[in-house]
Amino acid sequence: MTSKEEILDLQSLSSPLQYLQRLYLTGNMKKLPDWIFKVKNLIKLGLELSGLTEEPIRVLQALPNLLELRLVGTYNYELFHFEAGWFPKLQILKLRDFVAVKSVIIEKGAMPDIRELQIGPCPLLMEIPIGIEHLRNLKLLGFALMIKQVYYMTKDDNWGKVTEHIPDNLLI
Repeated sequence: MTSKEEILDLQSLSSPLQYLQRLYLTGNMKKLPDWIFKVKNLIKLGLELSGLTEEPIRVLQALPNLLELRLVGTYNYELFHFEAGWFPKLQILKLRDFVAVKSVIIEKGAMPDIRELQIGPCPLLMEIPIGIEHLRNLKLLGFALMIKQVYYMTKDDNWGKVTEHIPDNLLI
C-alpha cells in the first residue's frame, strides 16, 4: 500500500514476467512500466488511482490475450477513444471514477468480443457512448452511480436503436 504522493516505481522489474496472467496495481505510477508490453499471457489487468500522464488504453490495447480490463480513475482526459482493431480478445471492460470524461468513442472493429461494459461514475458523461452499436457481442451495459447522466442518454432519440442488441442495460 502506498500513500497518494508516493510513486510506484515498477521500471526496476527488468525481466518480463512471462507467465503472469493477472495483475492489479493500486497507487500512483505516472507511467506504465516498460515491461508490461512483454507480458503476453496477461488476461486480467486492473489499474487503480494510478495518475497516469499517458492514455492507458492506447498502450494496453496491444496486449494480445487481455480478456478483462479494469481502470479506476487512472487519468484525467475528457475522451476514451477505442480505435478499430484494438483489444481483439477483450470480454470485460470496467471504467470507473473518471471525473473528466465527457465522451466515449468506439470505432467499428474495436473490442469485437466485448461481452460486458461497465461505466461510472463519470459525472460529465452525458451522451450515449458513440459507436456502442458496433459491439454486437455486448450482453451487459452497466452504468454505476450515473442516474442523471443515464436519464439524458435514454432521452436521446438514438438510445433504442443503438442499444437494441444489448440484452441487459443496468443502472447500479
